[in-house]
Amino acid sequence: MSELLEDSPYARQKAWREANRDEFNTRRRAQYARRKEKSNAYSREYYAKNRDRLRAKMKEWAALKPVDDMRKAKREWVAQDRVRNRAKHLWYGAKRRAQARGLDFTIQISDIQIPEFCPVLGIPIVIVSGVATQDGAPSLDRIDNSLGYTVENVRVISYRANAIKRDMTRFECELLLRNWNSK
Repeated sequence: MSELLEDSPYARQKAWREANRDEFNTRRRAQYARRKEKSNAYSREYYAKNRDRLRAKMKEWAALKPVDDMRKAKREWVAQDRVRNRAKHLWYGAKRRAQARGLDFTIQISDIQIPEFCPVLGIPIVIVSGVATQDGAPSLDRIDNSLGYTVENVRVISYRANAIKRDMTRFECELLLRNWNSK
């Protein structure tokens, strides 16, 4: 049975395509270009003949679904997606920052685990739609800011903890602790 399949016209065509890959691709591109010109010509001709009917259909469709409603629906979907897939959005943001700053970026979305409580401040981590700068919102923290986004150098903490860490130097932190304990 396999001998019959090996000698079939399909098997011979497949063998020829594999042996002549460049020529085959060149022929396919030329065929696509010929069909594309014919298809575009047909589309232009059809539109010219049916312009009024097609425009009326487009206006009818636009009246059924106003652009503002579509934009509002998309904004709502994006807001819900940010809540459902918060780790993914943290990952994308980190990736953009790493590219902009020329930092290493080796983490995967699965590496980002959002804890229930902030490991630094102990406050609950809350994911709310549309509020990225809320104190309890999850934030991706690079433990050592001189390094990139690697599995060993990244953790999820609250936005508040990350803001404090970002704005305060080590000296200021030690000074604050010393003065806090002196009272």
